[in-house]
Amino acid sequence: MVAGEVRSLAEQSRTATEQVRTILSEIQRRVNTAVMATEEGMKEAEVGMRVAGEAGLSIEKLGESVSASAQAALQIATASGQQLTGMEQIAQAMQSIHEVTTQAVASARQSERTAEELNRLAGALRDLVGQYRV
Repeated sequence: MVAGEVRSLAEQSRTATEQVRTILSEIQRRVNTAVMATEEGMKEAEVGMRVAGEAGLSIEKLGESVSASAQAALQIATASGQQLTGMEQIAQAMQSIHEVTTQAVASARQSERTAEELNRLAGALRDLVGQYRV
């Protein structure tokens, strides 16, 4: 009877040992899986950090390019304003030239009329002088 009990306890002990061994194997397998997942996650995090760093540099370069483009646009706008001022000055000069030319034409016509009048008067004077010749 004691021997049967010892055998029964030995069988239970052996079964429990196998269960513990199975549980420990499962725990070890899951720990290994967790370690591998953690390592993979760390690798992905490192890649993500590197990609984020590269993206930051690209954004910084893009910002510099946008800033340079804005500066160039400002210079173009300033130059365009200066050209507009120059064109306005040219238009004013052309208007002045037109006015002076119009005045010169009017003066030339007046001079022509005066010359014709003087010519007519000279002819009349010649006729008068011709009447008093001896």
